Amino acid sequence: MAGQRPRLSWSARPPQRPKIDGPLPVTRITIAIALTLVATGASAQQAQTDADEQWEQEKQRLLDGQRQQAEQRQAEIAAKSPPSDPYKWARDLHTEQGGWTFFAGYDDGKAALFVTTRDAQRSGNIATVWMRSEYREPQSSPTRAFQSVVGRWQFDCVARTTRQIAIATYPLGEGSECAHRREW
Repeated sequence: MAGQRPRLSWSARPPQRPKIDGPLPVTRITIAIALTLVATGASAQQAQTDADEQWEQEKQRLLDGQRQQAEQRQAEIAAKSPPSDPYKWARDLHTEQGGWTFFAGYDDGKAALFVTTRDAQRSGNIATVWMRSEYREPQSSPTRAFQSVVGRWQFDCVARTTRQIAIATYPLGEGSECAHRREW
């Protein structure tokens, strides 16, 4: 039976390990395995902490982006929406002196027209009144800058025509000295 393996019988028992009473002996392999397990647990815990911090930072960045988009959307809506009273600035001018009354606004809220009846005159079909234009921002012409223009106007009520007979410009708006005066 050369080259043949011996047959094992079912009655043969596998070898048993020796019984060790008390603590296991500490070997270099045991220490290495223990250190690896401890280090792996610590690095896994650190990795979880890092992932949590990264998640919070990403979440905060997304919330900040959403907040910025919402603010930008509100600003765009506010820019497109007309203010409740685009002529509030004109109504706040001290126009009582001279009897000026807000008459109309024009140029998308950038200018307002006032009229006074204090020196109004009527002669037949012709009515003559002072009218005043106030501008929110200073205006400029080739010869001067102004923020207020006062003019004397004649209205022909039958012919439905107008004619300006005098004009004065004021560089700083109401209360400033006249910069230019002209009569026809």
